[in-house]
Amino acid sequence: YIALIAIIIRLFSFISKRIKSKYEGHILMFHTISQVKDVNDICDCSYDYFEKRINYFINNHYEFLSMDSVADIISRKLSKRFVSITFDDTSLTVFKNAFPLLKKHRIPFTIYKNFLI
Repeated sequence: YIALIAIIIRLFSFISKRIKSKYEGHILMFHTISQVKDVNDICDCSYDYFEKRINYFINNHYEFLSMDSVADIISRKLSKRFVSITFDDTSLTVFKNAFPLLKKHRIPFTIYKNFLI
């Protein structure tokens, strides 16, 4: 079995090197943006970490897009370097901590909110 797994891994490695993606896009999803410095969970992060991520994409000339624009790019198979920021089950930390930075750089973002009925 080990030999078979090794062959499969080599095959996937060979194929992945030959496939070139038209997209260099990132969709970043967050829940909270905290002022606490050592919060860096999968979806919850510190303001410092969030700001570093934003600055990375700005400095590397990515285009910030809304999710509608991302869907359009993918459906039309366009080649773009993009990033889209989303917030899921948003808390007030997004409005208090993230929004001022996003507004400053005129970065679109999407909020997904679950409302109980």
